[in-house]
Amino acid sequence: MALLNTAKKIVESIGKNTNPLYAVLAVACANAVFKPISTMMDKNEKKETKIYTALREFLTECVAVPTYVICHKVAEMGAGLYRKPNKARRAKSNLGFLGVCIAAIFVIPALCSVVIKPLTDIIYGKNTPKAQPSKLYTQNCN
Repeated sequence: MALLNTAKKIVESIGKNTNPLYAVLAVACANAVFKPISTMMDKNEKKETKIYTALREFLTECVAVPTYVICHKVAEMGAGLYRKPNKARRAKSNLGFLGVCIAAIFVIPALCSVVIKPLTDIIYGKNTPKAQPSKLYTQNCN
């Protein structure tokens, strides 16, 4: 009976303290681990492709985690506009959820398209300056 009461208290506590940030952070952390692992286990793909894809998956989640936290906190700031504590608490919860949704739909894809390519170029050493065609021509003619 004590075990049942303990389980009931845990479930009630989780239900009262729901925060969408916890759920998306858990999913993002799990994705950061398991997506690269499952990518590397693909036997039909070349090794270079698997490594690149696993790296992109990991970097995407590394961008996602702080973005979720920042968007959630920024959205929650709007709850200060309410004077009544009960409405402010509900507004904080709803705005936090909205911030997480906006992060997932708009902010993270935009950041990933800006950040991931330069990071992978740095990791793979593709950031070397390209030779100018005129210099190549003069080198080959001599």
